Amino acid sequence: GDSFGALASLMAALAAAAALSAFLRQRKEVAAQEFERNFFTLLNNLQILVSTIDVGQRKGEDILELYHSLERGDVDLLTFQTETMFIPSESVQTGQEALRALLSMFREEIRESEQFKDSKFIHRAWEDFYDLWHDDLGHFFRTCYHIYKMIDEKCPEDRIRYSRIARSHLSSSQIILIAYNCAVGEGRFKFKSLVEKYSILHNYHVSKRIAFFE
Repeated sequence: GDSFGALASLMAALAAAAALSAFLRQRKEVAAQEFERNFFTLLNNLQILVSTIDVGQRKGEDILELYHSLERGDVDLLTFQTETMFIPSESVQTGQEALRALLSMFREEIRESEQFKDSKFIHRAWEDFYDLWHDDLGHFFRTCYHIYKMIDEKCPEDRIRYSRIARSHLSSSQIILIAYNCAVGEGRFKFKSLVEKYSILHNYHVSKRIAFFE
């Protein structure tokens, strides 16, 4: 009787351990499925967001010129607001082309900066540029940040794999804009650490005609 009692206790303990293991495994699988669902939903939202961005390139350049005139005191605020409302928009770019156009605009602004030697100038130029385009760029940066924050905090396993999947959805222009934002923009406070941790800037393509440090 004593022998069978000990065996019954052992079997009960093993059954409890197996049930606990199955419960933990199931909870892990549910967490993984929930993460994947949220992850790919955010990636899809990012693609939709990028596709809705549109930039009238001439309008953006003219507004930037007027903005500098406002800073210098050449025009007053009322004139600035009135004139920007009636600047015709030409060569409208959408989606990734729009972000590429924005990057080109900013590069034009810092072309005379002696290859990033004047960091204060770059910082001021980015602030002015971001003020003009914060509705589009801010939404883009925040979405990218939350994708990588979710990977960092919620991914049950293999964070590197998911970080690479997310990076594969970013064009070179988008990655360089993220780099500027993390170097001299708001991204340097929170997003920069994730950019470095998950090597978001790794292997981005730079055209031979237009270098990042131009």
